[in-house]
Amino acid sequence: FRWNNPIRRAQDGLGFMTEASGGFAVTDTDDLTSGLQHIIEDLDHYYLLGFYPAETGGDKYRPLAVTVPGHPDYTLRFRHGYTPGAPPAPPKNKDPLVALAAGVMPKSDLPLRITALPLIGAGKTASVAVALEVTAPTSLMKDADSKLRDDVTYAVMVVDEKKAKVTSRTGRAAKLSLAGREGAGEMPDSVTYQIPLTLDLAPGKYQLRASAMSKKLDRGGSVYLDITVPDFSKAPLTLSGIALGYADGAHVPVGRRPAPVPAASNTFGSRGVGAQPTLPPAQARALGQVPESRLPFDPSLSREFTSADTLRAYFEVARKDVTTTVRLTIMVIDRTNRAVMAIDRAVQPNEPGKVDLRLPLASLGPGAYRIRVTATDTRTVAQTETGIIVK
Repeated sequence: FRWNNPIRRAQDGLGFMTEASGGFAVTDTDDLTSGLQHIIEDLDHYYLLGFYPAETGGDKYRPLAVTVPGHPDYTLRFRHGYTPGAPPAPPKNKDPLVALAAGVMPKSDLPLRITALPLIGAGKTASVAVALEVTAPTSLMKDADSKLRDDVTYAVMVVDEKKAKVTSRTGRAAKLSLAGREGAGEMPDSVTYQIPLTLDLAPGKYQLRASAMSKKLDRGGSVYLDITVPDFSKAPLTLSGIALGYADGAHVPVGRRPAPVPAASNTFGSRGVGAQPTLPPAQARALGQVPESRLPFDPSLSREFTSADTLRAYFEVARKDVTTTVRLTIMVIDRTNRAVMAIDRAVQPNEPGKVDLRLPLASLGPGAYRIRVTATDTRTVAQTETGIIVK
């Protein structure tokens, strides 16, 4: 009876297919919400494993098995086999930066990291502060004078998930020149530098696809990031996300668009790095340059800090009624959900809702914490948080 029932046959076929490919099937239930939540949780928690087979020829199906020794209680879902063969040919594209970001998975030949924080813009449009980090080996970048130099081209494509197409692209080229601080000792094996930029995006769900190419290293890489841009003009009270940085300045070199003077042309400047000085934002705008970032400081992409660090935290408050007073509570919460630090602030009527504060970590022991911001205007409550680790 089951085999002749078309519904049962469809369910069985779905079960066979999902089990072989490392998934699971939600059947025989009218609780659609729980099934979707199960799928979302599964997609949010997984490991990507890969290997190179010793024998690449042939066309017969090869079984795979994955085990975690000592943990028979773990439930493992994985692809149970594969058929050998060459990977599909990449899509043809004359632009190498676009080709790097056209695949299903990003390219890791040039290590990249990216972060993006939607901030309050004009009207419904949000101003998204983006920071792209590039890591490269110093041995390949070092010239005869011990300075690190490179020509870098980079691009950020914005993919609208609803429209399933690229809606905008930002790309630039830069000459990188870095020198070690005097008395700092040997250079590390690799150097990481940061490139800031700002994107104006309408509310919606996007995927940022960033790519970069190093002329000196003759290699490129890409990195993908899914973001949701809220409509800050819609709700009575809204908080942006939280940007974190170091109170004593950026701990990696940060690329700047320098002043139009010959000595500083196309160089990267940063605290503690032997590079040319740059103009303050007001002068840069007067010369027709676009500000690189909406943030008041250079953000850190790392979320691991030490108790000797003092953090800068920045967020923005959006409200429809600017005549109201917004009370803010900034708390640092430990793993037991206990507040170990609390700061009270207020955004007064007609004040811009831009909050920039310092958080010393000296009183925190090693462990995981959450920085939580709660805002209220007595009628509406908004909340945002981010996690850190103190070592």
